[in-house]
Amino acid sequence: MFRNMKILTKFQLLMFGTVIGLSAILIAVTFSEVRSGIESFAAEKAGSDLNLAYHYLDERFDGQWQIQNGELYKGDHRINEDYELADEIADMTGGLVTIFQGRQPVTTNLIINDERAVTVEAEGEVTELVLGEGEMYYGDADILGTELQTAYRPVFSADGEIVGMLFTAASQEVINSIMSEIITMIIIILAVILGLIAVLLIFFTRKIKSRIQMLQDSLHRAGQGDFRADSREETRNDEIGQISASFSKMKDNLSGLLQNVTFASEQLASSSEELTATSDQSAKAAEEVAQTIEDISKGASDQAADTEKGAEEVNDLGAIIEQDQAYVESLNGIAAEMAALKDKGMALAAELVEKTTANNNVTEDVHRIISETNENTEKIDSASGMIKSISEQTNLLALNASIEAARAGEAGKGFSVVAEEIRKLAEQSNKFSEEISGIIHTLGEKTDKAADKMEESKEMARIQSESVSHTTSTFKGVAEAIERMRATLKELSDSGVHLNGKKEEIIRVMENLSAISEENAASTQEISAAVEEQTASMEEIASSSETLAKLAEDLQENASKFQY
Repeated sequence: MFRNMKILTKFQLLMFGTVIGLSAILIAVTFSEVRSGIESFAAEKAGSDLNLAYHYLDERFDGQWQIQNGELYKGDHRINEDYELADEIADMTGGLVTIFQGRQPVTTNLIINDERAVTVEAEGEVTELVLGEGEMYYGDADILGTELQTAYRPVFSADGEIVGMLFTAASQEVINSIMSEIITMIIIILAVILGLIAVLLIFFTRKIKSRIQMLQDSLHRAGQGDFRADSREETRNDEIGQISASFSKMKDNLSGLLQNVTFASEQLASSSEELTATSDQSAKAAEEVAQTIEDISKGASDQAADTEKGAEEVNDLGAIIEQDQAYVESLNGIAAEMAALKDKGMALAAELVEKTTANNNVTEDVHRIISETNENTEKIDSASGMIKSISEQTNLLALNASIEAARAGEAGKGFSVVAEEIRKLAEQSNKFSEEISGIIHTLGEKTDKAADKMEESKEMARIQSESVSHTTSTFKGVAEAIERMRATLKELSDSGVHLNGKKEEIIRVMENLSAISEENAASTQEISAAVEEQTASMEEIASSSETLAKLAEDLQENASKFQY
C-alpha cells in the first residue's frame, strides 16, 4: 500500500511521522525532567517546611521536648491530640505535618476516612534512621501507600534522648497540579508547533505538487507528440526547475530534429520524383537507342545482302536463332518451375478438398446428433408432463382416499396413512417433473443455439467448399495453360533447331563472305547487350526511386504526428 502512494504523500507521512515521533520523545523527556525537577522542588520545600515548623514550635512554646505521663509535651504545652496546632503549621506550609511521640503520631493534619491518621505507627528504614540514629532525612518515602517528598527531624529531650520526630511533606495535590499545568502547557506549545509545521508542510508540498503536475502535463503532451507546451519552472534553480530546463532543452532539440527530418523527407520525396522522371526518360532513350541499333543492324544486313549475296542475313539469322534458343531454354526452365508449383498447388487443393469434405461430414453428423437430441428432449419433456399429470391425479386420488378413510373412522386409519404417503410421493413426483421440465427447457434452448451455430458452420463450410472448388478450377486452368505453353515452347525449340541446321548449311556455302558480316553482327550484339543492361539499370533505378519516394512519404506522415 505504501509503495503505491504518491511521492508527496509519502513525504508528508514521513515528515508527520518524524515530527510526531520527535514530539513524543520530547514530551517523554520533558515529563521526566519536569517530574524530577518537581520532586527536587518538593523535597526542598518539605525541608524548608520542616525547619519552619520546628522554629515555629520553638518560638511559640518555651521549654524543651519531654514526656510527661506518657504524653509528648513542648515545654508545658501538651502536643497529643492538638490538631489545631497541626492545622496551623499546615496552613503556613501548605503541606502535610505530623508530630510523632516515638513511632506513634500524636497530632497530624492528614485525614483518612474523615479521621485523623494517628493510629498507624511509623515503620521502615527512614524511621530507623531518624529515631534510631538521630539523623535528619530528606527525600521520598512511602506514606500509607503513596510516594511523597518528605522531611523528618528527630526531637530531643533536655537530656538528649530522642522522644519523637517532626514530619513534613509536600502536598501531592500541589505536585500533581504543577505537573498538570506544565504538561498542559507543553502539549499546547507542541500542538501549536505541530499545527504550524503541518500548515507549512502542506503549503510546501502543494506548491511542489502543482509544479510537478505542470511538468507532468507537459511530459504527457510530449508523449502524445505535442511539443508546444512550455514549462514555466525552467527559470528556477531547484531540482524541478533543472528537470524542466532539461525537458525544454530536449523538446527544443527534438523539435529541431523533427523540422530537419520533415525538410529532409520533403527534399527526399522531391529528389526521388525527379530521379524517377529521369530514369523513365533514360529508359525511353535506351529503347530509342536500341531501336536505332536495330535499324543500323538491319541496314548492315541489307548492305551485306547486296554486297556479299546473303552472308549478312545468314549471320543475323544465326544470332537471332541463338538468342531465341537461349530465350526458349530460359522459358523451358521457368515453365518447369511453374509446372512444379502447379503440381504442389493441385496437391494442396486436393488435400483442402478432402479436409473440407471431412469437415462437412462432421458438421452434418453433429447437426444430426443435435437434432436427435432436440427430438429426445421433446420426448422427455412430454414424458415429464405425463408424469406431472399422473402425480396430480395420484394426489387427487390420495386426497379422496384420505377423505374416505376419515369417514371410515378407526377402520380407515391405516388406509389414511397409506393415502398420505401416496400424496407425498405424488407431490415429490410433481416437484421432480417440474425440475425435469426446467432442465429440459434449458437443454432445449442450448441445443437450439447449438443448431443455429451448426447452420452457420454449414454455411461457412459451403462457402469454403465453393472457394476450394473455384481455386481447384483456377489451378486446372493454370495447369492447362502451362501445358499449352510448354507444347508451344517445344515447337519453338524444334523450329530453332531446324533453323539452326539450315543456318549451318548456308554458312558452309558462304564461308568466304562471313568474316565481315560476323564482325558487324558481333559489334551490333555488344551494343545491343550494353543497351539492354542500361535499360535494366534504368528500371532498377526507377524501382528504387519509387521505394525511396514511398519511404519519404512514410517519413513525412510519421513526422506530421508531432506538433512543434
